[in-house]
Amino acid sequence: MDKSLKKPMILTILLIVVLVVILVILGSGSTQDNPTTLNIFSLIIILALLALVWFKYFQQRNVSIDEPVLPIIKITEPPLPADDSISTKTGAQCEKAGTYICKEHNERTVEMQEGKRFPPCRGDGTGHSAVWIHKD
Repeated sequence: MDKSLKKPMILTILLIVVLVVILVILGSGSTQDNPTTLNIFSLIIILALLALVWFKYFQQRNVSIDEPVLPIIKITEPPLPADDSISTKTGAQCEKAGTYICKEHNERTVEMQEGKRFPPCRGDGTGHSAVWIHKD
């Protein structure tokens, strides 16, 4: 059963049980000359509550159907600089010897030799994977 349908169903059953209890109480203990007036009044109140429960359910259901479906946007890293600078990541092998700067921490540099693997940047006090850009 749909989770959004569960609450209106429970309220409907509860209201029907309350209606039956009211009708039994009014029918058995009524000393008035015209108990049908109270029975009709009780029936109208319970039916109005039932209508309110289901009206609210259908109103919420229509709102959720009419909501637009938002597209999923994939967030990617910003593109690397367009110039001819060389950039690489931690763990990759160095293809051109020289000084490399961490993209996130400009004050962190590393001297690399060809064939060596790039280390993690320790700019935050702990090592993290970094994009290293060759300093010309």
